[in-house]
Amino acid sequence: MIQLAQEKPDMRLSVLLVLLPSVIGFFGYLFFGFPAMPLFVSMVKGILKNIAVWLIVAIVFYVVAFLIKGKIMRGTFTGIASSIALLWIVVSLLTILSVLSIYFVSPVTFEVSKIAAWEDLSQNEAAQLAGIVFNGSAKELDEFVSMHGIERVQELKELSQLNAPLFNPLPLLLVVIIGAFLLFYGALLVPFFIVAEIFEVNFLQDFTIWLLLEGISFGVFWLIMPL
Repeated sequence: MIQLAQEKPDMRLSVLLVLLPSVIGFFGYLFFGFPAMPLFVSMVKGILKNIAVWLIVAIVFYVVAFLIKGKIMRGTFTGIASSIALLWIVVSLLTILSVLSIYFVSPVTFEVSKIAAWEDLSQNEAAQLAGIVFNGSAKELDEFVSMHGIERVQELKELSQLNAPLFNPLPLLLVVIIGAFLLFYGALLVPFFIVAEIFEVNFLQDFTIWLLLEGISFGVFWLIMPL
């Protein structure tokens, strides 16, 4: 697949792959009853960030390849960009796993998160509300509801009376195993295969270049995604 992307780059398909995780997240949470407008804003931000990360990483790969290989380098910028876009297939799978995991691993947390989204609470306030619900303290819940003007009080009271565990062990174990495999494959193996396809040198040199590009790519990711 990486070789095909190199030899027959398709930028339109590549853009769709990069957009896919944000779109999956939008429709996934919308399906489970989260409010549309915050999800739409989050989707737009996610699309812009993913496009920025993709293009910057592709430029970095291309510049490094040109510096090392010169005119004999294999592939064009569009070929390199199309290869790197394949990483977003793994990101899309991780997004699906993320949406499903909170629903199956911790259903109460999922419901509290949904209520918090409808009530327009911040992440810190949502986390505080989840803690109160799990503690089952009616007094703390009444104080929190009164302080923040929350309307869906009855739902929160019903959730706090369930005495549900914070996590369901089996779904949590499956999520950890699948997530670890996808992260290993997407963050480490696929980039190494891309490097090996672009640079076509010996294993030690490929590994050294891969380490350099991995460091730069992660740096770009952690600088842009929190914005």
